[in-house]
Amino acid sequence: MGPYTFDEVRQYLASGQVLPTDWAWHPGLRNWIPVSELPGLGLPAPAPTPIASVSAPEPVNEAPVYHHVSMIKFIVYSICSLGIYDLFWSYKNWKFIKQRDNSGIMPFWRTVFLPFWCYSLTRDIADTRGGAKAGVVALVAGAYFGISILWKLPDPYGLITLGSFIPLLYPVKLIDEINRSRGVRGPWYSRVKVRHVFLCLAGTFALALAFLGAFGAAANTQVVTGERLPERHVAWLRAAGIIKPDETIEYFYSSGFLSLRSSGYLVTDKGVAAYEKADGKLNVQSAAYAEIEDIDVTFSESWIDDTEVFIEPRDQDGFYLMFSAEKKLDRPCVKRLMDLWKRYKRRVPEQTVIF
Repeated sequence: MGPYTFDEVRQYLASGQVLPTDWAWHPGLRNWIPVSELPGLGLPAPAPTPIASVSAPEPVNEAPVYHHVSMIKFIVYSICSLGIYDLFWSYKNWKFIKQRDNSGIMPFWRTVFLPFWCYSLTRDIADTRGGAKAGVVALVAGAYFGISILWKLPDPYGLITLGSFIPLLYPVKLIDEINRSRGVRGPWYSRVKVRHVFLCLAGTFALALAFLGAFGAAANTQVVTGERLPERHVAWLRAAGIIKPDETIEYFYSSGFLSLRSSGYLVTDKGVAAYEKADGKLNVQSAAYAEIEDIDVTFSESWIDDTEVFIEPRDQDGFYLMFSAEKKLDRPCVKRLMDLWKRYKRRVPEQTVIF
């Protein structure tokens, strides 16, 4: 076909009779070339075939798992809250597990009975982490259970329970490793609010009082036996004339805030006494067992309130003894008081009057 002028070629291209890929030649060319490459034809360069762009996948922001907090925060909060934070941490983790598994477990009750559910919680965390040994999980749960039941021990040994957070450091560490491997961090990892600071300060103050009371440096919040009363306190009671030199203290309780010198109640082998310091003056009321006509006891139904014991002597006004109901130590105290009083009543015959 041809020959054709460039104008004719352009018309054929526009009408579709000639394609840009058809072959063409004119004098001066060594070989046939596509029409679109003819010099002087002035065709626009073919647009490159578009390449479908593949967008990079959106980064997936994984959510933190369990209740992720720093080790330091867990230790400080546990100590300053006297162990209450341990229960909060447990509740948050059980709540996460319930939502994750869409199960019907009750996080509140599993937290209340954490000494019995510590193994299950630690095992769930360890299985998520992977590589944890069952023996280590059992050791952690056993240690937590053992420390938790030591609160029944007398002071100062009962303070061992404040270390119940120590076994929980293992699952806290596992949770941290899980979230670090996922490249995430819990929103409360190291976050501290103002109210947390005030709560920690209040807890530290309560902790200091607990230690002072346990080691006899301040008034104890519980009824204590005479043998556990520090000797310097016994010496002060004798020097103040509250008990006689030959009296032995059976039970003692002070409602004083920081010092037992502000108020106190005693059961001795010879009688009872109550004292209170008001306006700088120490007021003491006491009665020997032989002088007591009647005793009326009103036991407290709550550890918050004190048990009241009304002493009614024969020849003087009656007075009250108060005993803390904490750990129900008021019960053996009152029982000992009644036993000693009844023993003296049997020794002293009823007075008779002859007309």
